[in-house]
Amino acid sequence: MKPTLKLLLSISILLLFFSCKKENDNNPPSASSGIEWISHADSPSFSMAVAQDIETDASGNIFIVGYADKPVIFGTITMNDFTYGSSFLAKMNPQGQFVWVKDIARSYTPKILLELDSRGNPVICFHYSDLPVNNNLQDILPSTDNNIGLAKFSSDGLHMWSVGGGSTNNGDYPFCMAIDPNDNVFLAGSFFQYTTFQDKTLTEKFAVKGTFIAKFDGGGKCGWIRESNEYNYEHKADYNEAAVYAMACDSKGNCYVSGRYTSQMNFLGYNIETDNMSGFIGRININGNCDWITPQHIVFPTFKSLIVDKDDNLVCGGASAENVQLTGASALFTSNNKLLFSKLSASQNWLWAKEIVETDRAIPEMGSSCNDMDCDLDGNIYFTGNSNGTTRIGINSFNTSSTLEEMIYVAKLSSDGNVLWVRSNNLSDAASASESIAVDGNNNCFIAGYRNRAFSMDDKQLQDGRGVFVAKIKQ
Repeated sequence: MKPTLKLLLSISILLLFFSCKKENDNNPPSASSGIEWISHADSPSFSMAVAQDIETDASGNIFIVGYADKPVIFGTITMNDFTYGSSFLAKMNPQGQFVWVKDIARSYTPKILLELDSRGNPVICFHYSDLPVNNNLQDILPSTDNNIGLAKFSSDGLHMWSVGGGSTNNGDYPFCMAIDPNDNVFLAGSFFQYTTFQDKTLTEKFAVKGTFIAKFDGGGKCGWIRESNEYNYEHKADYNEAAVYAMACDSKGNCYVSGRYTSQMNFLGYNIETDNMSGFIGRININGNCDWITPQHIVFPTFKSLIVDKDDNLVCGGASAENVQLTGASALFTSNNKLLFSKLSASQNWLWAKEIVETDRAIPEMGSSCNDMDCDLDGNIYFTGNSNGTTRIGINSFNTSSTLEEMIYVAKLSSDGNVLWVRSNNLSDAASASESIAVDGNNNCFIAGYRNRAFSMDDKQLQDGRGVFVAKIKQ
């Protein structure tokens, strides 16, 4: 874009910004053009129905995954066979209409993850203790309790392949997943004593609940499984605290992993220590080896969201800024009511770090959360989460009237971490959560989650109901 056009665009954005602020101080100002549509899938019995992840393809189609406890109506599609802990995969067209829905699995602790491969085919990972008889997966996946399933479907909803893994020890559970440009899938989760995928078995070394990281090729074949675990954990009867929270792949096929540990951790054979509970970020190459991991003996932030931008910089979001620092020589962030965001270059230099979200309540016990992030092709950053109490993002502020309810928000940052716009649902329609975000090639962003009653953003409104919502914010 020419400099003159950039200047005119900037002036237009500023005029729109101040116009929005004057119209409604309770709804944060925005340079986006507004909510284009809000779609929903409701439970007629007002039971739980949640969207846990969302992705969009090059044609503007939207895919969501989630779970429900009873039958749910997806537009013209009614899923009558849903029972407690039923996970699903659904496709929507660019207008927000449901095209098809797949009944995937059953679990008492449902979790389902979603990525799209280079052709726009959905890849899902899910926890299951049982499988519905009408989805063909029960003929492919192991039938023992507490397993992890990995499957790929075509964009039209046709089953392409499935892989089952886990053990009989009730400890297998998926945490997060990422996919690289060559369609290799990286998966992290928990296990107890051992876990098996195809001909690869990982045996836990340190007598505690372990965390595995595995790689699969585009056809579902497991290439390797590695362990990330505490090796000197004082409460060995408890769940292992060396958890993995987020993953993201760069253009070279490396996978970044963020998580936390309490004392001494072995990350794929690399030992690090901390004097207090600490977060970490490590980079794993395509062969399953650790290239590097963040410094030890400091309290590093525990980032809940990771995304890699067009220049292979790693954007990290959603860490509490209480008594943490990025390097031994960097400034100490000390706020317990702020969320920290930062950017790390491919050469491991921190480009910036900013406390972007501020709340009047402590994080993470109350306050605000960053649940998911995405980037557009210009390197701008989008993130979404929930807020409780008074929340400020840049110069934008909003609040809930009840300590028991949460509002949702979505925000856009420039590539250098400056707030461009913020949107939230209307105050009267609290009691909702935004779980995931995706950005398409035209910089439109989509958020998905659940709502417990009537729900509205800008002038778009859903009547009273309980279930899944998906909203499009047009750029």
